[in-house]
Formats: sequence, structure tokens, C-alpha cells
Amino acid sequence: KGDLTPARYDVKISKQDYEDWDYTFHVNEGKTRARDYVILFLAEPVAMDVSEEEVNSLSMLVEQWPPKGLDIVGGEIWFNDVYITRFSSDIKAASWHTDLKHILLQVDNKILVMEPDGANMVDLVELSSSDPSEFIVLNNGTELLYRDGEEVKKVRIQ
Repeated sequence: KGDLTPARYDVKISKQDYEDWDYTFHVNEGKTRARDYVILFLAEPVAMDVSEEEVNSLSMLVEQWPPKGLDIVGGEIWFNDVYITRFSSDIKAASWHTDLKHILLQVDNKILVMEPDGANMVDLVELSSSDPSEFIVLNNGTELLYRDGEEVKKVRIQ
């Protein structure tokens, strides 16, 4: 049995070489709230070799994994008609992470990941231009496969 005093709690999870995870919990008497989808992303994603099969299948993989329930309206992202967050620049693309508890998106020339409430936003990669890119996570969310111009690249993100 937990005996937390009703209050606001600021939680930070840190690990060397990874981005911190922060969240503020509000504990109310008699109520429990769990956050079971904490993922730490590498601060510096590691470049990986890309197979010919991955190069040839990126577009097909992205089409098979559409951003279900995600709507982009200029610089805003919505999930099932619920506003998530706004950017000063247009969002080029958005998709679900394989855990369905994180959203990947391209803003300007960066691919980012964040939680559905807009928390814990992490820059994953910087692209060579702000042209729309294709991207998808592979291997249980540990790798990001993406198009940067005409080149397909892959990085380890967890």
C-alpha cells in the first residue's frame, strides 16, 4: 500500500547517455495514477548500416503503419479530436511509435518523439532539409529508419 501524501510530485528519471524523462504527478487522496510507458531515448542516436531490403521497403512500411487517429493541422497535432500540442512551424508528418504510446513527428528539419500529451519531447535526428520525410521505428522501437533527401538512414534511438 502506498502512503503518498496528496500533493504535486516532480519525477525525473536519468541514465547516462540518454535524455532525461520528466513528469509531474498530482496525487489525490484515494487515487492512484501509473505511467507505464516510460522510455529513455539516446541523447546521441547511433548511426547504423541500412540493408538494401530496408532501403527498398521504407515507403511500403510507412504506408502499412499509418498515423491512426493523428491529425496534423498546420503546426498543430491532434489525436482523436483532442489537441496535443502546437509548434511555430508546420508539422510535415506524424506517426505512432510501435508502442502506440509515443508519437513521432517531423517539424522543420527534425524528427522528434513525444508522449501523446506532448510531454518529454526529444529530438531524434536532424535532416539535411525541411522537405517532408518518411520515417518509421523498427525492432520494438529501438531503431529509426528514415529518408533524408534521397538517402535512407537508420539510427539506434534506445
